[in-house]
Amino acid sequence: MLSEGNKREGIAYSYPFVLYKVLAFAFCFPIIYKSKICFRENYFIMKKNLISLLGRLSVLVGLSSCANKNPSISGSVSSGLSQSEATTLFSKYCETHPAYKGTEDEWLTALFDGSLAQSYKTSYNIIFTIATIPPVLSALDSVRNGNETYAFIERGKTYSGIDSVDSFHNLGFDIKSNKSDGFTADNFQAVSNTISKLNVFGNEHFNIYLQDGNGLYGSYFAANSMLSDTQYDVYRIEDGTGSYDAFQDKIIGSKTTTKQKDEIYDDYKKNVDLVRKEVDSIWKRNDNPFHGYYDISKAFYLSAIDNYHYWLQDSSQLRASLENTVHDGVYTKLFDAMGCDKGHRDEVKDYKANLKFETISDGVASLDPEKKQDYLKLRYGSYYSDTYSTLTRTSLKDGTSVPSHKLVYIGTRFRGFPAFASSKEFGIGGAVSSRDIPEDYASLDSKYKTEFLFETEADYKLFIDEIKDDANYDALPTEEQRDLVKVHAFNQYINYIFALKYAQKIYGKDYDLVIKGHPSEVIDNYQNWTAHYLVTDSSKKTFQYDKLVNKLMVNFHSKDSSGKFVGRVPYGTAAENLAYLGVDRAICGLPSSTYAGYDTSVPVLYVRSNTDGDIRTDGNLSTRYTNGTLDYSDISGEKKTTSFVNNGNVLKNLAYYYGQSGKTDLSAKYTKMFKDWMVKTFSEVTEENADKFTINEQGILVSLNS
Repeated sequence: MLSEGNKREGIAYSYPFVLYKVLAFAFCFPIIYKSKICFRENYFIMKKNLISLLGRLSVLVGLSSCANKNPSISGSVSSGLSQSEATTLFSKYCETHPAYKGTEDEWLTALFDGSLAQSYKTSYNIIFTIATIPPVLSALDSVRNGNETYAFIERGKTYSGIDSVDSFHNLGFDIKSNKSDGFTADNFQAVSNTISKLNVFGNEHFNIYLQDGNGLYGSYFAANSMLSDTQYDVYRIEDGTGSYDAFQDKIIGSKTTTKQKDEIYDDYKKNVDLVRKEVDSIWKRNDNPFHGYYDISKAFYLSAIDNYHYWLQDSSQLRASLENTVHDGVYTKLFDAMGCDKGHRDEVKDYKANLKFETISDGVASLDPEKKQDYLKLRYGSYYSDTYSTLTRTSLKDGTSVPSHKLVYIGTRFRGFPAFASSKEFGIGGAVSSRDIPEDYASLDSKYKTEFLFETEADYKLFIDEIKDDANYDALPTEEQRDLVKVHAFNQYINYIFALKYAQKIYGKDYDLVIKGHPSEVIDNYQNWTAHYLVTDSSKKTFQYDKLVNKLMVNFHSKDSSGKFVGRVPYGTAAENLAYLGVDRAICGLPSSTYAGYDTSVPVLYVRSNTDGDIRTDGNLSTRYTNGTLDYSDISGEKKTTSFVNNGNVLKNLAYYYGQSGKTDLSAKYTKMFKDWMVKTFSEVTEENADKFTINEQGILVSLNS
């Protein structure tokens, strides 16, 4: 590659090129010729020396001018290296950078044009997360660090606007999907291939974001892509209460610590060693196959391994669990391993967990305005404008003012609302036949003429007129089918409006109510609903009435005397996203996993659950109730805890509401129903002593005497 012609031109022996040759051997060859040093040990020294070499070359040789004068590879090499020297240097580079697949000429070009040097400064974000919180925190950190980001997430709607953020790249997930099916081998391979492709020179750095229960995928990716120890960091991210439950139940469990033996720390240490062996076995091959697994407890053990970090939102929950292990003044060394130092015991240093604590709210607050816009665009996409305008509205379209405090109602499909109104069990009862649904308001049963149902004639006409309107059906129903639709739609409608009018009547004075409905049942987009509204007639023919249901919901939210106050955010956006818009808001509504993973700084006013159990029986709320993260201050500053509106509390609250409204007959009716409910639900309550008991706002039985 070094020609005699070039030598005669005096290029090869010019002063800068001689220095280049000297530096190359001085800084690289003592390392690359060092025999039998394994790649992962040798890499650190090699990297340091090569960076030093490249830095000096950029000054002494002037790579830019060299590239201009010598555009060909042979010309570049002629600047002081013989072909054998260049080949040797390239060969040794490949030995320490097994991921590099380029040719010698390509490598030399990269050396001289600066791209090789740049590779040491290049970082990428890789997001491969299931569930809700992990993709949120991953996105937050990725937007904040500004690296190019490649993502594959389980619930695609969490990144609805990924196409509008230049630095984010979709590796194949569906932005319209909110499924919770986990990942497949193809998903895994798409991410692994991306890392391998981006790892051009074997110097690039990768921040790999995973859900905490899938932490070992980080080692799979690193090993399969032949990354060195300095090329990656794995951030495992909590997914709500499960992380803290695992710490309490698995890491601590029933183990104890005494002056004689520290069972808690010893068990932790043993499991860290086992996980280290597991990671080492992964590193022995670069073709690790994908397999689905989920183990949150392993996330804590992995945190003691270099390159592995665990991102949690609440340090107080870990500390509280640890504090409960203290007996007779003896502290487990796990305090120190988790960063809650109790004596700064050095013996735990090799087992100290790499923990990071930051809430989503704090992370969003840390973003500068431009990056915050990117974050919100990523999360909301085309829904951002409508969502933000709804949650910051000051009045209705007719000019009626609304409270500045927003209450977001977590809803579900139209037919999925609790059957409080349509069930006789709760004192109302729905229609059995079309005869129960008269054409005129005057003939309507008085039990439906309440503040929580059809308060006015106009409210009733919103329903009955749409039933009769043929334009509300994609195909005309027979008379029998129309009657069936009438009954089914009526019962579904009264359950829907009861739930929302309850929220509006109880909380509407202080809060502007806004519903977030089911993402697969977007209002005004009934053609794309994934579940349908059907009746079956006597001839076994089915009839679909999706269009009618859509119209009923549209009318309720725009024209009903109470319903018009219930705003709507786009149903297609993830409910969790609503916590991070920087607006004054609280949440309430139907049972949902949303509450488990929601920002704990956002008040949860109440959850309406169709159950006789109390808050401690609800899987999405029980842990938060126990650890105190359902406590909040209301708008007046009063300390409160989330209300659990079970069946009993609905009856109790209605009795109180009607009593305050002066409707003594209805108040007495629901008071009796509440007492009967307590007798049925609690063994210690009888008809004789029912006056001595009640339930608190969390649905827990309490004695009035106490």
